[in-house]
Order: sequence, then C-alpha cells, then structure tokens
Amino acid sequence: MRRVSEQLSFASGLLRLAVIAAAGAIGCGGGGGGGADITDPPPGGGTEFYVSTTGNDNNPGTRELPMATINTAIQAGPRSGADIYVAAGTYSEPGGGTLELRSKMNLHGGYDPATWTRDPAAFPTIWVSNSRAIDSDGADSLSISGFTVTQEVSGRGLVDLGESVEVELFDNQFIVPKGDDGLTVVFGEPAANGAGGGNGADAGSCIPARAGGAGGSGQPHGGSAGGTGGAFGGSNGTAGAGPGGGGAGTGGPTFTDGTPGGSGAPGTPGTNGAGGASFGANGEMGTDGTEGSGGGGGGGGGGSSVVCGGGGGGGGGGGSGGRARGHGEGGRASIAILVQGESEVVLRNNVITTGGGGNGGDGPPGFEGGLGGNGGTGGSAPGPSGAGGNGGNGGNGGPGGAGGGGGGGPSIGILVQEGSTLEQTGNTFTIGPAGRGGGGPGNPGADGEAADVMEVSD
Repeated sequence: MRRVSEQLSFASGLLRLAVIAAAGAIGCGGGGGGGADITDPPPGGGTEFYVSTTGNDNNPGTRELPMATINTAIQAGPRSGADIYVAAGTYSEPGGGTLELRSKMNLHGGYDPATWTRDPAAFPTIWVSNSRAIDSDGADSLSISGFTVTQEVSGRGLVDLGESVEVELFDNQFIVPKGDDGLTVVFGEPAANGAGGGNGADAGSCIPARAGGAGGSGQPHGGSAGGTGGAFGGSNGTAGAGPGGGGAGTGGPTFTDGTPGGSGAPGTPGTNGAGGASFGANGEMGTDGTEGSGGGGGGGGGGSSVVCGGGGGGGGGGGSGGRARGHGEGGRASIAILVQGESEVVLRNNVITTGGGGNGGDGPPGFEGGLGGNGGTGGSAPGPSGAGGNGGNGGNGGPGGAGGGGGGGPSIGILVQEGSTLEQTGNTFTIGPAGRGGGGPGNPGADGEAADVMEVSD
C-alpha cells in the first residue's frame, strides 16, 4: 500500500477526497494497549520506565533515578512491552527529531516529577519536534495519553500512524502550526539575441564584384547573405533560414537599386504551465518559446559597363526563443494525524488544532524571446549605379510560457488513507483555513482543502 507522500502533494486526478463529519467514524478500529486512567498514579507491576527533564539517560529509569529522554526509555523496553511515565516538562530529541514508537509501549504523560502523581492540566508533558513529531512505523498494541504534541515547522504531518494496528491516542493535545507559503521558483537564463547582418559593399569597380553582406547568425535560424552588385544587373539575395524566413531581395537591373530582403517571422510563444492541484502540489513549468526566423538578404544593385552596383545587405539572424523560467511551489500542509497503510487506530477525547495550510507560490512569467538581429545596410551607389537593398531584420524569439501557480496547502485534523480504519469519538477540532492557490500571469493553482477528517484513496 503506497504511503502518503512526504510532501503531501497529491495530484487532484489521483485523489478521491471525502470530508467526513468530525463525530463520525471510518470503519471500526481495534483498541490500543490500555494505560492508566488520566487521574490515576502509575500502576504497580510489569515493566516500567520513568522519564524526567531532571533525569539522566544513564539512569535505570526508576522513579528515583529517571531517564532524561523518551526515546531512550522506549528503546530500553523489552519487546514484551512496557509502560513509560513522563513527568511535566518540554521534551525533544537532539536536533528536534521524531519520537519513534515501538510495539506494546504505552506512554503516559502529565506527572508531577516530585511525587509521580498525575494531573496533566497542572503538569503538562510537551513533546516538540521540528520534523514529524511521532512515527509508529508498523508498531502494534500501543497507546499515548496525557501529552501535548506540537511542531516548530509543519508540512510533513504531526503524527504518522502508518501500518500500525491496535493504536489508541486519548486525552492528548495535537497542535500543528500554519504551513509555510510556497515560493516562486525562478531559474534559467534570458534568451540570446540574433546577430545583425553584414553591410553590402558600396558601388565601384567590378574587380572584384561588389559583394553582398553576410547574413547574421541566429539561434538557430540565421539571416542570409545579400546579393552581389553587378555591372548590368545585381544578383538576388537569399531567403532567411527558419519556417518563416524573410524573402530574398531581388537584384536590380542596370542603374537600378536592389530590393530589400524580407523580415523573418517571430517565434511562437510557449504555453503556460498547469497550476498545482489542491493538495499543495507544485505548479508546472511552461514551455519554451520558439526561435525567430532569419531575415532575407537584400538584392544587389545594377551598374553599368564600367561600375558595378552596391552589394545587398545581409539579413539579420533570428532571436532565440524565450525560456520558461520556473513555477510556483505548493503551500505546505498543516495536518495533525496521518492514518495510513492499512492501520487500525482509535482516537478519543483529543484536542486537535491546525494552523492552516500555506498559500501556493505565484508562477513567474517566462523569459522574453531574444531580439532578432538588424538587417545589414545595402551598399551605396554614387552616380548612376544602383544601390544594394537592405537586409531584412531577423524575427524576435517567442516568449517562454509562464509557470503555473502552486496549489494551496491542506489544513486537516485527521487524514485517513483508504484501507485504514479509524474509530474516533469525543475529539475537538479547531481547523485553520486551507491555503489559497498561487497566482501569476499564467494558470493559477487550486485552493487547498480543509476538514476535520478527510479520507483519500491510494
């Protein structure tokens, strides 16, 4: 069974979302290992470990000599199971990591470290993480009660009860901060401009003939060379490269100017990328614009029996197509509890609070296409000879498509994957708003989803 994504960025076409009433149930779950009643002191007998902020992990974990970290107590417990009693205080792993649950472990919070009597309201036990706070990872027959569980940074789910059965969470507080807003991701380089065409030679002696200017280079569609100025008629230029290359200028007859070359056609714009789906998916990149076509070479000028006309100017090269330059990131999720991987979970009398999904990042515009190169100037013709025609300008590259906006992040108390079972009663939900989809000049991202309890398909 596929696990819910770490980024919680599901494509909308792959999900079936169904909001389920907070007081309802999804299937029927097995009960977890039962802990002591919320006001009772720890029961005697069995394997017990005690944890206090004033303890030491080298201690044996007795009441008199408690350990200092919860994960140390969990790892010390036998596979046959243990009860772990945690005194008031704020706990976190070095580096702010995850509380790794094991099978047959019951965690009880809310104890006075001096007397080990229990009153979670007076002696709150707080677990803080900067990542996923709690992960059961396939454990079975476990329970947690009397804890306040929170994160410094949201986006990955607060508690992951993946592939775990007979799990019971009761009389806890689960608090998830608002998801971070998505960023506008920008990268790439501007498009290159086409090179200008060369100028034609001025009219003059026919030895050598009056050469036309060379065509300018393009990316990849170059301009074409201008025609040669002749004695009794100039030669034609050549057409520019590309699907819309500029037409060739015509060579002029005796004493007549050559005609200019045609301009190259501009490239076509790129398409805009799709906006991100509602579960905090990233927007998609647009496509690049196409290259502009090269300009045609100007025709050569006509001369006389003594003097050749001016050479035609070279056509300008086409500009590069503009590149797509990025996308909007999806907003981060604010999700308290993940029930996934065919888990069986009971949640009762918990207070579940989410801060709201992050907004999707705006999609950026694409880069503009490169400018087409200017056509070269035809050679001049003093006296009766004809001048060469100017070369045509290269076409501008088409602009790149805009990136799609990121999808808004979800804000969900309990997210249940299809195939898992959840029984939940007496829970109180305060759910922040879902994130809005990112905007920008292209396609916007979808707004996020918000619900007390939501079921998603594989």
